[in-house]
Amino acid sequence: FRAEHPSVEIKLTTGDAADAMEKVVTGEADLAIAGKPETLPGAVAFSMLENLAVVLIAPALPCPVRNQISVDEPDWSTVPFIMADQGPVRRRIELWFRRN
Repeated sequence: FRAEHPSVEIKLTTGDAADAMEKVVTGEADLAIAGKPETLPGAVAFSMLENLAVVLIAPALPCPVRNQISVDEPDWSTVPFIMADQGPVRRRIELWFRRN
């Protein structure tokens, strides 16, 4: 790629996916990989890379969390989670919790 496009510079920046859209809109980033928001600003386009499901990742070793989620109907309100502070993916997960 570099041989054919020597003037292209690729810079990878990590951060909160909830801020990604704003960075594209303001021109701070050329593109972002993030969950699709409920509404898209008119200045951006969205291309689906692949239909990715949100998955639950739990410890493989015996531990309290593993025991909590190994039952037929876990009490999700008692299970500790690590997830984004804000953004579309968090809102979808919160909606799932309210429905389940």
